[in-house]
Amino acid sequence: MDTQIQKMDMFTAPLWTCGWDKHAQVKDTFLSTVAEYKKNNVNQNRKHVNTFITTDDLQHNPAFDEFVELLKEVCVTMKQDWCFEEDVKIGINKMWASETGPQGTIIPHHVPFTFLYGMYFLETPAESGEMVVEYPTLDKGYFANFLPTQPNGFNAEYFSSPMPEGYVIMMPSHLQPRTTPNHADQKRTIIHFTLTIIQ
Repeated sequence: MDTQIQKMDMFTAPLWTCGWDKHAQVKDTFLSTVAEYKKNNVNQNRKHVNTFITTDDLQHNPAFDEFVELLKEVCVTMKQDWCFEEDVKIGINKMWASETGPQGTIIPHHVPFTFLYGMYFLETPAESGEMVVEYPTLDKGYFANFLPTQPNGFNAEYFSSPMPEGYVIMMPSHLQPRTTPNHADQKRTIIHFTLTIIQ
């Protein structure tokens, strides 16, 4: 066959991740601050299992200033990656923490009207679960016609990833991530945030 078929990726969902080199320095301070929220505030959780959710204004708490600075650097990089016009800016919209106990889980969720959704894995012991993102437009009826030999970004029903402590992960905010149950004996703590476009 002489005809050359070219493949182009289309409608893929990008995922960004990075390790934070200051994690060891800030971990205890962040955890103690979240503990104060848990002690002094009402649980904002309405749906997740065995999980405490703080208020969504952590970016204004001075204890998280260094993480806010990291996100500001991320915003600059994202602006360049997306080739935004010069007067368009990306800023932090909301930031909150979740503390999930043994056998607890975070069910599928998304924050509408924002640009990117992210998680910072503050305390994720071994066996504390994975992050899962469902393929938002997968037509299961179409893919039921054949059996792929292995999943990839084209045919998989979901994307699954470990939650390595000290790492930040970001994705488009229209996706609905969830976590598998926390099978560790210790709690699992995640800082969540959303980035929005400012014009």
